[in-house]
Amino acid sequence: MEGRWDPHLEWKLPSQTFKVLSLDGCRMITDASLATIAKNCQLLSDLDVSKCAITNFGIISLARENLLNLKVLSLSGCHMVTDRSLAAFGTLGRTLLGLNIQSCESISQSSVDLLVEQLWKCNIL
Repeated sequence: MEGRWDPHLEWKLPSQTFKVLSLDGCRMITDASLATIAKNCQLLSDLDVSKCAITNFGIISLARENLLNLKVLSLSGCHMVTDRSLAAFGTLGRTLLGLNIQSCESISQSSVDLLVEQLWKCNIL
């Protein structure tokens, strides 16, 4: 899709069948985008929103939608994701096998240590 992405557009693709979605570096992807993805992509197993404009609210939206198939979540470079997302990561951790939070400078080392302990079956970068 060329041009600016309009979050108010209806999904034109059969989004219910998406299993892998990489939006790495798409700075127009926000919490509202993540909420739409969470509602419309129930089969999603691998989501990469690295370096996007995601905050704690986006992570909470993902956790609320109970994405039972989400196995890999990449948030590398999402500087607005903080320790306040810890509970949502715990919810998502029920199915996650991989979580990339590299360069998420607002997540403290103590929170990373807690995630490693709580999400023992998940590889955390």
